[in-house]
Amino acid sequence: DRKKKSDVMSTQGKEVQGIAVGENMNSEELSGREEKKLHPLVAIAILCITVGIGFVISYVLDITLIFAIAFGIQWVVFAFHAYPNKSERLYDLTGGLTYILCVNVSFWTSYQYTLKTGFATTFVVIWALRLSSFLFTRIVQDGKDKRFDKIKVNFFRFLMAWTIQGLWVFLTALPVFIINSRSQDITSTGLSISDICGISVWVIGFSIEVISDSQKRRWNEKHKGMFIDTGLWRYSRHPNYFGEIVLWLGMLVLCASEFQNQMWLGVLSPVIVVFLLTRVSGIPMLERRADKKWGDDPEYQKYKRQVNILIIGPRRSGN
Repeated sequence: DRKKKSDVMSTQGKEVQGIAVGENMNSEELSGREEKKLHPLVAIAILCITVGIGFVISYVLDITLIFAIAFGIQWVVFAFHAYPNKSERLYDLTGGLTYILCVNVSFWTSYQYTLKTGFATTFVVIWALRLSSFLFTRIVQDGKDKRFDKIKVNFFRFLMAWTIQGLWVFLTALPVFIINSRSQDITSTGLSISDICGISVWVIGFSIEVISDSQKRRWNEKHKGMFIDTGLWRYSRHPNYFGEIVLWLGMLVLCASEFQNQMWLGVLSPVIVVFLLTRVSGIPMLERRADKKWGDDPEYQKYKRQVNILIIGPRRSGN
């Protein structure tokens, strides 16, 4: 009989992003060092650097109000709910709501409303609503998020997780904040060819993310104990991450036609997403976890050899 496929589906889920993308990646990065004690001075330094990066960028782009909202919401929820109750229950939901509030504030306080700013703002709201509701529903069902087991009992580490989420929100949606705040410089209220290309790329990326999450959820309900290798997961080991990267690239294309001078700091958005997902706490962490748990499974090893780690593409031949 064919050897039972291992359940790596839970490790193939999203880990970030603010909610990072799929769950917030920042808390995963911190929990990856669970056994190491964090000196308070080191924690304070990291906190200062995180806040400093956000403030400098917001000051240069004249969007300090958005900076204050992005970080302030995290600290308020941390102070009045998360730390007193040692609870991560509202973490991802807070991240999603922060996105929605920040883009709406930047939109409704802008000089003029255009199709470009309307599409960009609406896309962020749609993405954040879907992701935060999905993650909040899951944590309600599971009762907790094990990523925070070691983090939430330590004041500084828990505060770092919330503070980094503020920076994550601020940087990933940066192109939208930029064009909303500089809407007076937009000469055309219609859509250009590059805008349409950006919208198309975003829709493709968002569709990939939604479809892959849906396929994984349905597979898990019917094939518990087996790793998923059908649908988009047959052609990428992390199609949800691929969709996440594509949609933020599309957002940059949509917004970048209006960029001038320091506005090009908006390029940081997809750069940060790609870096964290492929080099820090996204794919590397999931791959290590899967290898540690299922490395002896020949079927999983064959799956790894044949399927791209990120980009959706044809399976490689051979065993």
